[in-house]
Amino acid sequence: MMRALAAVLLLGVVAVAQAPAAPRELPAMPPTQLGLQTLAHSPIVAVTVVIAVRPSGPGTDLVRVRLVERMRGAGLSAGDELSLLAPQGALRFGSEDLLFLRPWRDGERHELVQRVAGDAPHWPQRLSIVRRTLWLLEVADAQRRVDATLDLLLELLASDHEWTRGYALAELRWMAAEQRWIFTPERGARLRAAGRVSRRADVRAGVDSVSSLLTSSPARAPSADDTEHSRP
Repeated sequence: MMRALAAVLLLGVVAVAQAPAAPRELPAMPPTQLGLQTLAHSPIVAVTVVIAVRPSGPGTDLVRVRLVERMRGAGLSAGDELSLLAPQGALRFGSEDLLFLRPWRDGERHELVQRVAGDAPHWPQRLSIVRRTLWLLEVADAQRRVDATLDLLLELLASDHEWTRGYALAELRWMAAEQRWIFTPERGARLRAAGRVSRRADVRAGVDSVSSLLTSSPARAPSADDTEHSRP
């Protein structure tokens, strides 16, 4: 009897030790690749149109853009203009782009963190995902933000757009590989339930792959395909 009780207690200790542990300071961003690798370094996010381009040093252009839609950026609004440095030829006159920017040196100019061209495939879906991810910043409590992030990705798994479902699965795979602490038993159960009830084979297979990552030895580096699809 005592041996059996000791065995049960030992199993309990092992289970706790293997449970994902959250870092001391939870990130101030949604715990996705978009959040931690792009938004964390982009105090300005906006849809812009290029109104001027001129060379500025070897391999660099000085670009003037007008904001069409401000998604993020204190003190900015549609119609404002910004100067930024970009790799030569990256932006062309008249092009519409979704830009992720940060101040450059003196703050009067900016530099590109990431760019999504307005003629990129699935442009409306990309914009929607960025907007909705930025809305998660309105959730002040870090743990609630994690739950809201998972809610969003599980919702995207039900999208009629294959690209949107692929984006959500790529983010979940990245989170499972790089931010495993997110998937507490409760969150893991929600993920698996979403896979079981889905009528789409790609979602069921994708959720199974995420679940496999969560039970494998941490952590693999995301594949090039995962990284590309996790970009907006």
